[in-house]
Amino acid sequence: MTSAIPPVAGRAFAAVRERLNREPYVRARGQVASAPAWFEERPYSFVFRATIEPGNTAQDRGLFVKVFKEKAADSGIDMRARVLRDHRLTCTVHDFMEQGDGLMAVRPVACYGDLLATVTEEAGGMNLLHYLERHAKVFPRRAAITEMTETMVAVGQWVRRFQEFERGDASMVMTAMADYVDHRLVKLARAGVIGENRRADVLDYLRRLADSIDQNELREVAVHADFAPGNVLVEPGRVVVIDFAMMSRGSRLLDLTRMHFQLDLLLAKPWFSRSAIEAMQDALLAGFDTALSPGQPLFRFLMVRHRINHLATVALKRERFPARLMNARLRHLHVGWLDRQLSSTSTGDR
Repeated sequence: MTSAIPPVAGRAFAAVRERLNREPYVRARGQVASAPAWFEERPYSFVFRATIEPGNTAQDRGLFVKVFKEKAADSGIDMRARVLRDHRLTCTVHDFMEQGDGLMAVRPVACYGDLLATVTEEAGGMNLLHYLERHAKVFPRRAAITEMTETMVAVGQWVRRFQEFERGDASMVMTAMADYVDHRLVKLARAGVIGENRRADVLDYLRRLADSIDQNELREVAVHADFAPGNVLVEPGRVVVIDFAMMSRGSRLLDLTRMHFQLDLLLAKPWFSRSAIEAMQDALLAGFDTALSPGQPLFRFLMVRHRINHLATVALKRERFPARLMNARLRHLHVGWLDRQLSSTSTGDR
């Protein structure tokens, strides 16, 4: 989306533009236009799409400029260090993923720690969310299903490749993961969204799942930690993932289940085809590991985590109409899903 640029964001863009026009990457192509072609204000950052003029060749892609907002002095958060870390990780992940098979990470261009700004090359392709909105409508054609399936297989393959980045020997601690979920359950119970008995049921369910997880499944791997359709760009033969600001170490199924869950959320909108979305979920898993099933204990544990996270977001956040109606629908769907999980003895329940 493009909206009016507040003065503080305008000054931030001007400062970054002045630096960028001295970068060899930009000088070889022209210069950054004085005004951004696109702007969005986010809770913790300003994001701009900048164009390089004259931009006469196919290589002259646009640039995405992300300027993080300052944190309060008493927050204890060093934003400059965070920005530098974000850029460093983006550089190393880009180099690691660049293996010539179309599974890629966004290309970094510049980082200015004092301006709290990072700059990346426009990746091209279509945002995965927009891609699915275009292709997974109520009655998608067979050709569209085939194309989407190939795309989601590639997304699953991307996750598998990414997990080989900087491999380690540490393992996940399931009690810590359960505590993470309970922190949100406490808030939901206090707000009356769920009762204390339901909170206890969820924690008991997670404990039983944790007891069933093979220890080999708990090895920590690199995780994007915000692996959602908005951070994946796709085109035939190419998947590019962006925004590694939240990258960390975690469960091998964390990113995969996050994407699987995000696809589930699309079904809250009546114009999406359930059969198409479920086919995309199956393709995602197949690209990652053909032996993986949604009924496996670690998979189910993480799906509960994603549900509780999102339930807390939609149930505790005050929204205006019409967002309030969608949040109410999502709340109903999440609670119903949890009820089915807790009452089912089957391992195949979606």
